[in-house]
Amino acid sequence: MDIAGGLSIVQTVLQLLASPIWLETQSLLGVKSQHKKLKNTMSTIQNVLLDAEVQERLHNGRRTNVERGRLERLKEALYLADDLFDKLTTLAHRKQLMSGNNFSKEVSIFFSRFNQLSSAFTWSQEIKKIREMLDDIVKDHHHDFGLRHSVGLENNPRETHSFVCEEEDVIIGRDNDKKIIVDMLLDSSVEEDISFISIVGIGGLGKTTLCQLVYNDDRIRKEFPLKMWVCVSDDFNVKALVGEILAAVNPEIKPDGLNLEQLQLKLRKELDGKKYLLVLDDVWNEDCNKWRKLKTLLTGGRRGSRTIVTTRSKMVAEIVESTQIHELEGLSEENSWNLFERMALKPEELPMKPHLIEIGKEIVRKCANVPLAIRVVGSLLRGQGENRWQYLKNTDLANIKHDDQLNGIVPVLKISYYYLPFHLKNCFSYCAIFPKDYKIIKEDLICLWMAHGFIMSSDGESFEDVGEEYFKQLLQRCFFQDVERAEGTDEIVSCKMHDLIHDLAKEVAGTEILLFKYNTRCFSEKTLHIFIDRSTSEDSYSNLTKMKRMRSVLNINLRTPVMLSKVEYLRVLSLHNSSLKTLPDEIGKLLHLRFLDFSDNDCLSILPTSIAKLYNLQTLKLRNCYNLKELPRDLRKSVNLRYLDIQSCWGLTHMPWGMNSMTSLQKLTGFVLSGRTNVLNSGSGGVGELADLKMFDNHSDTMMIIVKKGVRKDAIEANGGGFLLKAQYLREISYLWSDDSRANNNSEALLQGLQPHPNIRKLKLDYYPGVRFPSWGVSSLNLQTCLPNLVQLEFYFCTRMKHLPLMGHLRHLKFLKLTHLSKVEYVN
Repeated sequence: MDIAGGLSIVQTVLQLLASPIWLETQSLLGVKSQHKKLKNTMSTIQNVLLDAEVQERLHNGRRTNVERGRLERLKEALYLADDLFDKLTTLAHRKQLMSGNNFSKEVSIFFSRFNQLSSAFTWSQEIKKIREMLDDIVKDHHHDFGLRHSVGLENNPRETHSFVCEEEDVIIGRDNDKKIIVDMLLDSSVEEDISFISIVGIGGLGKTTLCQLVYNDDRIRKEFPLKMWVCVSDDFNVKALVGEILAAVNPEIKPDGLNLEQLQLKLRKELDGKKYLLVLDDVWNEDCNKWRKLKTLLTGGRRGSRTIVTTRSKMVAEIVESTQIHELEGLSEENSWNLFERMALKPEELPMKPHLIEIGKEIVRKCANVPLAIRVVGSLLRGQGENRWQYLKNTDLANIKHDDQLNGIVPVLKISYYYLPFHLKNCFSYCAIFPKDYKIIKEDLICLWMAHGFIMSSDGESFEDVGEEYFKQLLQRCFFQDVERAEGTDEIVSCKMHDLIHDLAKEVAGTEILLFKYNTRCFSEKTLHIFIDRSTSEDSYSNLTKMKRMRSVLNINLRTPVMLSKVEYLRVLSLHNSSLKTLPDEIGKLLHLRFLDFSDNDCLSILPTSIAKLYNLQTLKLRNCYNLKELPRDLRKSVNLRYLDIQSCWGLTHMPWGMNSMTSLQKLTGFVLSGRTNVLNSGSGGVGELADLKMFDNHSDTMMIIVKKGVRKDAIEANGGGFLLKAQYLREISYLWSDDSRANNNSEALLQGLQPHPNIRKLKLDYYPGVRFPSWGVSSLNLQTCLPNLVQLEFYFCTRMKHLPLMGHLRHLKFLKLTHLSKVEYVN
């Protein structure tokens, strides 16, 4: 059991018990006495778990089977309590929305008429049952949990950082290794059509990093016109592997649904006559037959094509019949020390004080010259005093054997995990839900953390800002790597996890997280979070309903998701890219749902109105649902919705009425301006809803404005003026005129009223029917004055435009795309 998970649940339940809606509901249910007892029980459990967390760190996570079992029982009971009170407060909140000012009367009638949990028990009996269950666990095993003292929740205060570790990309001591591999690849004496080079070494040495240095070398780029990179990890499925290689060669090819013979034909067509470099990263397979099969499928390229294999196993290098093997060693003592200094000390702390050098060098020796271990331990000590250095050396690292080949550096990595505050432990262990080498989108990750209550916000901070801070702290501790940034900014878009760090996350998450594959046979009722591999057939999904208390289902490819309504405790559901055409109304039964992703379902045209019943919904992702016609009419009732992603939903005809009721909305990635006139928009030219957004401080970094037929200039000026101009978080904006709006004579005036904030870095204009670009308050049409930070500017199919704005003074402009501007007379 992950103790941090238990602490997170306790905190969530205590917050629910203190909420105004519950305080009124518990009076109506007649459970005031139960409420007080339950609150005391939860406070006791909180102290027990906080102390257990301290003991876990002191004993390097060692725990007896008896202790482990008791903690598991406790956590199961806590999940039951969380689900119960979340359901109670959700039903009460929904009734409050429906009843307005008659809340007490309506909720009283609601709870007296319906028994939502079971016909055998009333709400109060269910609450009493859970409290007694928790009391029994704590009473029976109070001493066995090892509670020695009362610990306050602030024993691990949340740190804040205004920086991300500057050393995340530092690579030290691998120049010679790089030269050796590059020379191997450029060796012209190799006569085979395809030959293998293996890089072998223990985990954490930097095999993948070294390979990346080689892969991106200019000489290699010139020598190998075609380059492919595939992470293999634990599962060496030849068919899936060929599909991934094919997708790496040509991203437009979709391998799903193709058999092995079809995949081979397509791959040979792509490789035909080309000299290629293929990297197979993190390989474990020692099955000779599978290797022979793969080798056969890789033929067809030009002579001199090469494949690099990175592996921890020398046996793999021999089985693959490598023509050359490079055994990667640890860093030299000098380079190990240099890396540690850069990770552990801020520039102003250099040179290191003499008495710290001896302590530091002993710590580095415990890291066995392995770069990953040095990075993790160094980042743990960054900004810490001498006492923490001494304690780490004398206590945490004292029992770690320098030559423990079996466990490698995992014990060192665990130490850094145990020093995380519990809210960061939850955020980290949840990342085990993603497959190895998975590109984790930072924005989605923060939304997922938020959905599970891992983010603790206070003092008026938004959950999104606190989540951003959590991400930075984990990155600074080297739990994330390979970050990608938005073009022209320092804003991090995505990251990955080192495979050893991923192994650590899986270990601490235990049975709660499962990667569901085509060959998965073992299921546990304790599994709470599932990521489904796309190679899994839909027939296997029936097993999901056995996991009654499941909270996350990611990446499921389910064309008829009715069965998911049976898994009633879901907080997170992703049906991304699932070829969905329709959705069942039963989706509205998932009362606990916080995160819902339907993105990239281009056949989806309508959403069930029941989505508006999802009171707890925080994130709704509909990006690239090109044929979606409208959003649920009552979406305004989604008062907890914080993120609505409708980027590239070109088929939307209008926005729902009453968006000013969505007071929690933080991010909106698109808006439809429509001339549709009905009782909902009172003939406002379709932009009455835009007026609602004047009060909305949009934190989204992207926005697409879709212009439909009949939008009037005066409606924009009256209702929407200044909305985009105050959107300071926007970095990308695009304007798209739909087919039926391109005869609009007001287009220039309309665009004039939709001026974006000066912080914009990318601007895109699609099918704009105007003759000239708007002045946006600048008579000379000089974009440098109104959009000084512009990096990318794109005009597509603006077939009537004659005059382009002045662009010569845009100091940051890197990309300029002008397509089908047939009437442009001059470009200044």
